[in-house]
Amino acid sequence: MVRSIWALVLVLFLGACGGGGSTASSPETYPTTAGDVARALAWSGSPIDATISYINTDAVEPGEHWVGDVTVGNEAGSITAVVTERFIPIVSFRYHGTARRLNDDARDELEAVVRRAFKVWTSYLESDRYGNPSGEFLVEVGASCGSNSDAIACATRVGELNVPTMYIPDTTVELVQGGVSISVFGTLAHEVGHMLGYDDNRYLPGTQPHAPSFTGQLMAPRLGDSTTVTPQYDDLVGVGGSYRYATDPAASDHFGWWLELNPQRSNLRRFGAKVTRILVVDEDIDGIALAQGIEADALVSDFIKVAAFVDGIPTPAERVPHLGSARWNGGLFAVDTRTFQPVFGDVALVANLDALSIQAAFNNFEAYDGSTQEWANWREAFLSYTLRPVRGSDVWSDGRAIDARFFARQITNAHPVEPAGLIAGRLNDTRVDITGAYAAGRSN
Repeated sequence: MVRSIWALVLVLFLGACGGGGSTASSPETYPTTAGDVARALAWSGSPIDATISYINTDAVEPGEHWVGDVTVGNEAGSITAVVTERFIPIVSFRYHGTARRLNDDARDELEAVVRRAFKVWTSYLESDRYGNPSGEFLVEVGASCGSNSDAIACATRVGELNVPTMYIPDTTVELVQGGVSISVFGTLAHEVGHMLGYDDNRYLPGTQPHAPSFTGQLMAPRLGDSTTVTPQYDDLVGVGGSYRYATDPAASDHFGWWLELNPQRSNLRRFGAKVTRILVVDEDIDGIALAQGIEADALVSDFIKVAAFVDGIPTPAERVPHLGSARWNGGLFAVDTRTFQPVFGDVALVANLDALSIQAAFNNFEAYDGSTQEWANWREAFLSYTLRPVRGSDVWSDGRAIDARFFARQITNAHPVEPAGLIAGRLNDTRVDITGAYAAGRSN
């Protein structure tokens, strides 16, 4: 997606390309010692908490509908919003028979536990996939497992709609109402392994693919005293024919939206929002937990962490000139913390530095709707804040939702360094559920 407004705004960051081909000089870097830089990057004095973890009640996948790289063009070149690719399954549900009568809360609960059963695998899987290029999966709720009438669930690599499919019988649907035991959760995670194409023919060539019972792997035929409900290394090897996997799940769980700026032109390096999905399974799960039917919610924790950030070396307060009235224009990269989908917007800041106030106004919001996979107007049309300096620091803030700092920039070699050429900061307004970062270039 290309937002044309950024073509007007970000040229303020980088400037127009000159015709002489000269090399740009870096603006003056004001902090002169390691201690100065450390204090500058620590945002000392800022009252804004810009890293927040949310309980992911519905087990949503924040990356499920995020588009790829967003390139913004201007006269100086292009800047890219970075999305770290990882595998996000597209899971659809169909309801049959008596399961059609489930109310919305019951459906949400069932679907959440199935999504978490996928997550114990997909935390390790990278974006490249060979056996299922579309990344689509289907869950048939209230469907029979055929002759295996006692099964909690069953799965196949190719179902009716030609995608990997899981079948959850009516008996299991009734069982999970009011709580999902860890044994049921482990069974669902096991069936997801089959949907992902688990095949370990080192042990059982030419048969239903399972790991031997003695291994205690998730893909063993039955959950036992030594069985885990998360994939072990050999389980991941078993899906390696269809998916590229990582041994460290955290390495593939960071993604988000941010801008990398030209380091030769300003002391601001990048700004934006990072998103991390975190699924924690209690390491103490054992046969006692399985036998006693302890609920999965007590042992499986699902979070999403959103962190707004600004990287760079801000201008010390004593070097910010008294500009009287001045204006900065720029943009916002943020996350809607209800849906965990991206939100873009524009920002205008008007400062009266003699009166020690900055008015920040955000508008022209665009949000990505995961259900329609389209961009549309966000639910808020306008946000406004008044910032004042935080005593004893170089931070400005409204004390609740937003902070700001000044950064030096140099538009071209022919221009002097502007100590207050850029303003950048973080926005975390819990009243409207948005967290992100913004930057703006002085326009007068």
